[in-house]
Formats: sequence, C-alpha cells, structure tokens
Amino acid sequence: MQPSKFAFELWTTSGVMLADLSGRSKSRQIILSRNEADDVSWTLDLNDFENYCRLAHVNPASLLVPNSTEVRVRRGKTYLCGAKLLYRNITVTPDEQYIELKATGFLNLFKKRYTAASRIFAATQATTIAATLITESQAQGANWDFGVTIGTLATVGVHDRTYLDDEIKDSIQKLTKVQVAPFDFEFTYNKVFNTYAAIGSQRPELVFEYPGNIRSFRLPLDGTMTANHIRVLGSGSGTDGSARVTVDDTNSQINYKVLEDKLLESSTIDTATLTEQGNAELAAVATPFEIPTISVNGNVAPFVTDYHIGDYVTVKIGGYGLTSNINAMYRIERIDLSIDENDNEDVRLYLSR
Repeated sequence: MQPSKFAFELWTTSGVMLADLSGRSKSRQIILSRNEADDVSWTLDLNDFENYCRLAHVNPASLLVPNSTEVRVRRGKTYLCGAKLLYRNITVTPDEQYIELKATGFLNLFKKRYTAASRIFAATQATTIAATLITESQAQGANWDFGVTIGTLATVGVHDRTYLDDEIKDSIQKLTKVQVAPFDFEFTYNKVFNTYAAIGSQRPELVFEYPGNIRSFRLPLDGTMTANHIRVLGSGSGTDGSARVTVDDTNSQINYKVLEDKLLESSTIDTATLTEQGNAELAAVATPFEIPTISVNGNVAPFVTDYHIGDYVTVKIGGYGLTSNINAMYRIERIDLSIDENDNEDVRLYLSR
C-alpha cells in the first residue's frame, strides 16, 4: 500500500466509520459545485481490497453497499466532501481485477423525496423553507431519516411558496436562483445543511495567472441558450385557466433582437412565483454567458484546501487580444480534482463574475 495524503473513508448512515481506504484508492476524481451535489469516483484493486477485508475480519460485500455506504474524502486533516455510494462495478479480465465506485453528494438524497401534496409557506424566510422541507421529509419515520441535520440558517428575506408534490432537491435549488432574497447552501462531509447569504469570501491574495501557475484555460462565450422573452407556464398549462406570465429583458432585446423561450413550471399556481422563476431564468440566459475554466497544478500552492466554492480569487490571462479583459476577481463555481496513482493533483476551476 502506497502512502497518500488523501483519505477515502467508508461510513455508515448513522456516522460509524467502517474502513479507511487511504493509499488503496485509485483513479480518484472529485467534483465540488456551488448549490449542486458533489460527485466522487474512484477504483480499488479487487484482490487488495479483499485481502484488506480478510485481515480486518470483515465481509467485503458489507462495506460497499449502494444507497447505504457513505464516503468521506479528506486531504491531510481537511475534509473535502461526503457522499452516498450509488454504484459499484466489479471488473475481472486476464490482465486486471478492480472495483469501480461512484458516489453522489447528500443533496441528491432529496432528488427522490417530495413535498406534501399541498405545503404552503407564507412570508417565510427562504432558508427556513429549505430547511423545513428537509426536516419534514426526514420526520416521517425512522426509515425516512437520512441523518441530515440543520446547521446555520442565513437571514436573506421572505417568500410565499406553495408546493404540490414537488421534488425537494429542485425546490431548494430554485430558491437559490431567484433575483430577490436568494441564498447559497452546502451539505458538509458529515451531513450538516448550512445556508449563506453568499457562500465564500474575497481572496485577492490568491492569484492564478497565465503564463504562470495556470497550465491551460478555456474561455467559451456561448450564445446558444440566449433568450430574452420567456413565457412561463404554470399549473394547468394548456387549459384556459392555466397560470402563466411573460418576462422580458429589453436591453437584451435591443442588443440581440427578440429571442423567445418557454419555461414549464407545472406545479406552480401563483403568478408571483412564476414571475420570480422567469426572472431567475432571464438572469441566466439573457446574454451569452462566459464561464472561464482554468487548469492549475494542485501540487503547488495555492492548494485545493486553500480555497473553497464561492471564493473570489484573482485571475489574470494575458498574451492574446481576446483575453485582455481577464484581469479581475472571479468566483469559483466548481472544482474538479483528479488525483493520479502518485498523488499528483490536477485541478480545474470553473469561474464566474
């Protein structure tokens, strides 16, 4: 077993550690994203894993159980994320024998949970709505409890919401995208749900520069999804009594002419919420969007544990006329971390303004 600064730990749903696979995990990939579920994938040598279990007097099948086993990933003393194991594949050929594993962040637990048939919130803090949906879902009995607890709830503003058998994950994410009183959230490695007015902090001292510590970069400017006149269709779509609104971005229409789209929100019955959802969509698509992506060497400072999702860092890209505007603070929206067999780290950062 080769020493590693990365620990891949297996845990039960109730918070009991089953195994520490440090030094045994290979082909390791971690994706961290703002207001989205994390993703973790790795492989194990089949023979090495079974030998580890034999020495520990553990049934190997009991450690890797999809929808039950949880994984926590740690770099040094810092935990990066936690996730639920979803997929296990054993491959045996004459040349290699290995186990492929995939896990997803705890937000996706609520992709298969729904609100009550009619759950109404009036003038309620946005973060309280999200926390309540999680709490009420888990309070329906022992078999409903994922073990997620509620941590910090930021004060951002109130909303009126009516939910009709809505997916809880989607409902929480929509609250983060509104133009009035949005918030950010995280699920920690040990399943604590925290919310923030805006996750992250200003980190101007962290500089990523090309030429320099940026290995490569991509600067897409994408207008394929641009729309500036959106018809938002709510409950009863297609009937005379359907709820519907139209939202416009006039500045975008002046610049690009009118580009139409439809947004289906079939469970929404009130026009105020439809308008909020339409304006949130407009904010995302009214102009061609730019998501710079930079690849950096994770083996030298700043390390992946030195910055976090939501942080604003300094990015400078020179050498080309089309990149002369890239000299500013950019927000980290997503971190893709790949770790090879020798613990070398390749980090890709997805950025926004």
